[in-house]
Amino acid sequence: NASLELVRQKGFEHEATVLKQLEAGHGPAASISTSGTLEKRVADTLVAISDGAPLIYQGAFANDRWVGFPDFLIRTGRADDIWLYEPEDAKLAHKAKAEHLLQLGIYAALLNEAADSPITKGAIHVGGGEPERFDLKRTRSITSRLMRKFESFAGLTERKTKAVRTSACKQCPFQSRCDAEWRAADSPVYVAGIRGDQIIKFEAAGVRTLTDLAALSPTSPIPGISKESVARIANQARLQKKGADQGKGLVEVLPVEPGRGFTLLPVPQDGDLFFDMEGDPLFPEGLEYLFGIWGPVGSDRADLFHPIWAHDHAAEKVAFQELMKLFMAHLTRYPKAHIYHYAQYEPAALKRLAMRHATMEVELDHLLRSKCFVDLYQVARRAIRASSEGYSLKDLEKIYWGKRTGDVTNAGDSIVEYERWRETSVQTILDGIAHYNQDDCVSTAKMRDWLDGLRPAGAEYGLSESEPEQDADALARAEQR
Repeated sequence: NASLELVRQKGFEHEATVLKQLEAGHGPAASISTSGTLEKRVADTLVAISDGAPLIYQGAFANDRWVGFPDFLIRTGRADDIWLYEPEDAKLAHKAKAEHLLQLGIYAALLNEAADSPITKGAIHVGGGEPERFDLKRTRSITSRLMRKFESFAGLTERKTKAVRTSACKQCPFQSRCDAEWRAADSPVYVAGIRGDQIIKFEAAGVRTLTDLAALSPTSPIPGISKESVARIANQARLQKKGADQGKGLVEVLPVEPGRGFTLLPVPQDGDLFFDMEGDPLFPEGLEYLFGIWGPVGSDRADLFHPIWAHDHAAEKVAFQELMKLFMAHLTRYPKAHIYHYAQYEPAALKRLAMRHATMEVELDHLLRSKCFVDLYQVARRAIRASSEGYSLKDLEKIYWGKRTGDVTNAGDSIVEYERWRETSVQTILDGIAHYNQDDCVSTAKMRDWLDGLRPAGAEYGLSESEPEQDADALARAEQR
C-alpha cells in the first residue's frame, strides 16, 4: 500500500530528525541494536541505564506479559544511586493522542519495574511542532487499570474473536483478509452509515447478515437502537441488496424535511462555482497545496478549471489570499451564485488558514455568514437514499457519472503523488494531481445537477435559522472527499 509505505517512511524520517535534535542537547545516543534477540536488546538497555547514558535510542523492556520499545530514554538525574530516566516517543501525528499517552505510561511502568526508575514524566515529539509533555504520575492508575483489563482478556483460555471494522482498518495489513471474511459472511459491515456497536446489537437480536437486515421490517424493535436508526439502517440495507441483485446503482428520494436535504440546495445560478482542495498532512505542520475551482472564473464559460498552487507555507498564504479575493470579486459579479463543495474539509481548512496566517478573516467570515458555501454532502445525506456502500463523493458518482480516468483516483493517491513530486519535481506528477482535483470539481458540479434533477415538489430552497445537523454516524464511516 503506497500510502502506508509513505507514512511509514515519513515516520522514520521524523524519528531520525528527533534523534538528531536530542543528540544536539544530550550528546551521542547509546543506540540499542534492533538486529539481536529480544533478550539481548533488553540486556543492552539495562547496561546503558546502569552506565548512566544521557540518551538511549531504541531501548527495549520485557517481562512475562509486556514488551515495550521506547524510541528514546532521557536521563534526568540521579537519586539513591539510581539513574533516573523518562520515556519519549516520536509520532508523526500533529497532536498527541490518548493511545500515545497510554504507550508512554506502559514504557514508564516497565522502566520502573526493570531499573527502579520512578514514574515521572514523558514526552511525545509530534510532527511539525514542539514536544508535548505529560505527567505520567497523574495517569498511572488509569494506565494500570487498562493494562490489567487487557491482561485479563489475553489470559482467557477460551475466547472467540472476529474482525470488527474500525477507523484503523485502512492502516492495517490484514484489511484484505478481513474484507474477504466479511464478504463471505455477507456481513452488515458494508451497510452505509452503520456503526460497529449497532452491528453487535443487531446480532444480539438475531440479525446477523446484510440479507437479514434487508429483510428486517423498519418498525422492528432492536434493544439499544432507536426506532429512527433501525428504520434508516434497514431501508439502507434493503436498497443496497436490491441494487446488488440488479447490478446497478439505485436511488430513492427521502421525504422532505424543513431545513434539511433538498431545502438546503439552492436553485442553480449563473456564476455558480465548484470548489475542492488538496492538502498534504505529511508536510511539516500540514500544507494546503492546491485550491481547485470549476466555473466561470474571470470568464463567461462555465466549464473552466482554475487551479491555485502553493508549495510552502509562504506560498500557501499568498494562494489563500488570492482565493479569497477571487471569491469576493466573483460574488460581486454574480451576487446570487454559490460555492459548492462536498463535506466539511474545505470550510474547515479555510478557517485554519485564516487563523494560521492571520489574514482574510473578515472576507471568510462574510462568506460563511452569507451562506455562500453549500455542502452537498449535507444535502445528499438527508435528501436521498443510495444503494452505494457509502456516501462519499467517490461512492455516489458511480451512480450519476461513471468511472474516472487518470492515475490519481483518491485523496491517498494524491498525497503519495505530491510527496513524490517534492522529491523529483517532475511536472507530469502535478499534472496528474491537477487532473484528479479537476475531476473532483466536475463531479461536484454533476452531483449538484443530479440532485437538482431529483428535487421533489415542495422542496424549495430555504435555510432554517439553525445550522443543519452533522450526520456523525456517516461522517465517522469513511473519507468523505
